[in-house]
Amino acid sequence: MKDVTVDDLLELKTGFRAKYITDAIKKIKSGEIDFDEMDGMGTDEIREKLMSIKGIGPKVANCALLYSFNRRDSFPVDTWIKKAMEGFYFKDEAVPIYKIQKFAVEKFGEYGGYAQQYLFHYIRMIGNAKDSANS
Repeated sequence: MKDVTVDDLLELKTGFRAKYITDAIKKIKSGEIDFDEMDGMGTDEIREKLMSIKGIGPKVANCALLYSFNRRDSFPVDTWIKKAMEGFYFKDEAVPIYKIQKFAVEKFGEYGGYAQQYLFHYIRMIGNAKDSANS
C-alpha cells in the first residue's frame, strides 16, 4: 500500500484537513490507533485515543463515540448544544464547555447522547430556551 502524503490529499481538495488525515493514517498503520482494540475500552479511554489524532478535539471525539462507537453516554457539545444547555440549565449564564460536559454526564448519565440529540433538535426548531418558556 502506498504511503499517502499531505500533497496527495491536497490534490483531492481536502485543504487544511490533509495533515490531520495523514496523521490518522500513520497512527492506524502503526497500530497506535486500533479500532478492534477500542471495542474493549471504556468511553474515556477511547476519547483519549481519538484525541491523540491531530485535529480531533473533544467535540469530534464525542461525535465519533456517539455515532460510530455507539457510546450513548457521550455528549458532544457544539455551539447549539452550548446555547441550549445555558438556556435550560444555567439561567442563560455563559458556561465553559467543560462545565456543560460535566453537568451533562451527571444529569443524563448513560443516556447523554439521546439527550444531546433532543436538545439539538429542539434548539434548532425553537431557537432558544427562552422561547420554550413563552410557548
